[in-house]
Amino acid sequence: MDAERINSFCDLLTVFYRQYHHVYVPPYPEYQELYQTAAYVRQHKASLSPELIACLDDLQFDWLADNRTSRWVFNYYELKHFFQKHGHTDLPHKYTKNPRLGAWTYFQRSRKDKLSPKQISMLEELNFTWISSTTDYNPLYEKRWNGMFEKLKAFQAEHHHVMVPSSHPDKALAGWVVRQRKNKDHLSDQQRSRLIALGFIFDMQQQRSLEWEYMFQQLVLFKQRHGHCNVPSSHSNKRLANWVRAQRMMQDKLTTKHERKLQSIGFEFPTTKQSQRDQVWLQYYREAELFYKKHGHLQVQNEKLRQWLYKQKYRKPKEEYRQMLLKKIGIV
Repeated sequence: MDAERINSFCDLLTVFYRQYHHVYVPPYPEYQELYQTAAYVRQHKASLSPELIACLDDLQFDWLADNRTSRWVFNYYELKHFFQKHGHTDLPHKYTKNPRLGAWTYFQRSRKDKLSPKQISMLEELNFTWISSTTDYNPLYEKRWNGMFEKLKAFQAEHHHVMVPSSHPDKALAGWVVRQRKNKDHLSDQQRSRLIALGFIFDMQQQRSLEWEYMFQQLVLFKQRHGHCNVPSSHSNKRLANWVRAQRMMQDKLTTKHERKLQSIGFEFPTTKQSQRDQVWLQYYREAELFYKKHGHLQVQNEKLRQWLYKQKYRKPKEEYRQMLLKKIGIV
């Protein structure tokens, strides 16, 4: 193998590590060259320079990993990322955003007896469900569903609504609420009735409208108490603070009705240079969001957008609303 390719291997693997947070390169077409180099390096460790070995050891390079191990660990970390974002691992078999991960996850459920105890333990750390789905979509198991419903019931009793925000500490509950709308056709009549009786709304457009009105009323109460609408980021109601910032950021996306309602209580939209910088940031964010929704990842080709994404990943924004938005496209 080319000496230059071997010598640059650690640098390339470092880039891979920064993106995926591990060094298990899978034998997939898009990683073929890097995977082949990894396989060669493992077989010829005795002939490698001490500097290269030390560099790889610093990355916790697995010298004994084979084709199967690399592929399994790579997909496991992809599933872990999904779990951290959504609070569950119930991917459908035909998961359009990442078909390979959907198929791999479905395959693990059907072969538990062939997995090692360590692999089983790793999956169960993600609340992995082993029962195969009877459909091509998310498995909705009665016992688990009832448990989540009780959580939603407790949330409703405390907050007097069932609009669980994505920023809620219980990520599993927040993700479960979203899935009930997506899985509406797979719910039983009894499950749908129980949710509706609790005040649950399946129509997403209607739900968004109600959420906006709910947050607007929270802002009205804030105005009555403090005499203004400038909710600080340090306010105890983080959700309201982020919502207020989002209204200012997305003024061009507001309906005329919503904009007028905000202005009627003295809400001020920014015209400063800071707001202009925010608009530039938001423009990049929207480009990244569109790409993420279409492809299910952020491996963009546009150089400027790629540089912007790099900054967001490795220079955590101070603004909480930016952290919240970035989390929606998989940047934690």
